[in-house]
Amino acid sequence: MASELNNSLNVEMEEVVVLLRRHGVTVALEPGDLVVAKGKRLSSLFFIESGCLEPAWSTQDVVAGNWRLGPGACLGDMGLLAGASVAPVDLVCIEPGAMYELSAEAFAAVVAREDRAAMVLYRYLARSCAGRLAALQDEFTRLRMLLVIR
Repeated sequence: MASELNNSLNVEMEEVVVLLRRHGVTVALEPGDLVVAKGKRLSSLFFIESGCLEPAWSTQDVVAGNWRLGPGACLGDMGLLAGASVAPVDLVCIEPGAMYELSAEAFAAVVAREDRAAMVLYRYLARSCAGRLAALQDEFTRLRMLLVIR
């Protein structure tokens, strides 16, 4: 059962990558590049095919959790679905690679034309957002427990 689910997820991820290659814009990642600036409004989906991004933390950043993003990770998913979101930190490339950017306009056009693409992309976005919300809930619970202990 678990292997069937893993196979299904792998096939689905391959479909997402194919759709992003076909309808998105390829962005080269080089170490030191500022990929997303803190405060930038994101309305596109960014999918990392290779390479790695990491926050450039400042003393004012209070975002918790593991923010290292590598192959298969995405950002902008919530902004794509909600119209726009604001990046909480600067994201800098630490390993060379490539990512795909799918603009809100391209996303809307693809899901309007292709039923299968719409299903695959919406399922991917749902899983991505659910995973992020679960991680935030875990972090909130951890922080609440720290406050109770003190």
